[in-house]
Amino acid sequence: MGVHLLLEDGSLRLDDPVALHWPAFGAGGKGGVTVRHVLAHQAGLANAMPPAATLDELCDWDAMTAFVANATARHANPNPSPNASPDASPYPSPKEP
Repeated sequence: MGVHLLLEDGSLRLDDPVALHWPAFGAGGKGGVTVRHVLAHQAGLANAMPPAATLDELCDWDAMTAFVANATARHANPNPSPNASPDASPYPSPKEP
């Protein structure tokens, strides 16, 4: 609900790169991931959960935000280029203003 309030008041736009608001999030090929991608569960972050994490670890804000920021986006690509890296992001890097 908080995201929707920010969208409503214009503080956030669906097509903003998440890294515009959280710069550390841009690491690991996530620079082009938008708020829309995250809300639609299309940011490629299925791997953004520490393996065998305890409840205490999951509730540690600093550790979890660092883990997600450093996670590498991974995406299914039904038509991969034969020369593409398996870790290549389908999201273009945001252009500098």
